[in-house]
Amino acid sequence: MRRHLIAMVVLLAGMSVGCQQWNDMWHKDSDAEKLERTSMTALPQPVQDSFKRDFPNAKVESIARETEKDGAIHYEFKFTDQSGRKQEVEYNGDGTRAHEAK
Repeated sequence: MRRHLIAMVVLLAGMSVGCQQWNDMWHKDSDAEKLERTSMTALPQPVQDSFKRDFPNAKVESIARETEKDGAIHYEFKFTDQSGRKQEVEYNGDGTRAHEAK
């Protein structure tokens, strides 16, 4: 009975660590220090204009304001384009494209 209890504790501890590592890997942006959800109306006007120009019929699923470790701020859009493809794109505060999201 005692062996079963010890085995169960070890198994649960291993699962807990594994789940946390998977969660960290899945949600990690290696450059982002801070990630906040935001809305289209809260974005700088150049970012709004650039996204609407580049993806005029997109259905936006989420927008995040990313503060990178170096202090740079990017705005990440997750959206579905007019052909139904899910995409991600990032813009700098001046409306220029940052690196393409993964």
